[in-house]
Amino acid sequence: VSQSRYSATDIFEMSDGASVVFTDILLKDFPLAAASYGAGSVVTFADATQLSLGSDGTLTTTWYVDGVVTLDGNNKKMTFAVDGNIVLRPGASLLLDNLILDGMRGYKIRCMDDSATVSFGTVIWQQDASFSFTHGRLILLDRFDLKGTSTFYYSTSQSSTIANFATLAINPDATFMYAPPTQNPSFIVTGK
Repeated sequence: VSQSRYSATDIFEMSDGASVVFTDILLKDFPLAAASYGAGSVVTFADATQLSLGSDGTLTTTWYVDGVVTLDGNNKKMTFAVDGNIVLRPGASLLLDNLILDGMRGYKIRCMDDSATVSFGTVIWQQDASFSFTHGRLILLDRFDLKGTSTFYYSTSQSSTIANFATLAINPDATFMYAPPTQNPSFIVTGK
């Protein structure tokens, strides 16, 4: 007999129109599978916040990142529902590590402007439709596996980095389309 780690009720619940800001805190074993968000609720992970997932689950709302934030997936799967997004505010920096991202399409993870940075440690990125990265910069620190049968459009004007010994692995059925607004070979830099 298998028991769920969480009860039948939600452990993290937000009312309609509510907002919460997490700052300088470690959220260990965050119950992604046992969280519910009211209509119009706003969740912000702010500077020095470390979020560690405690379960596979589905993101059904928009999470905002403001400041330097780390999301350690603990090798869990985070599925993006129709309304699920992660949005980086100007100047924000988000590290995603030990994580499977599923349902990636459109602009599910995006930067509000070019001053934000999304970094990836060990991440499996599963697309089910085309995805576009249009603002900010990407940093690949370890292994980024692009899976699916659609296109990842890289079209930001900012320089992005693939670190020494990092890997961008592209599934044979997936496409990585390098399409910055101006042609410049230094938009993707390796070895930093």
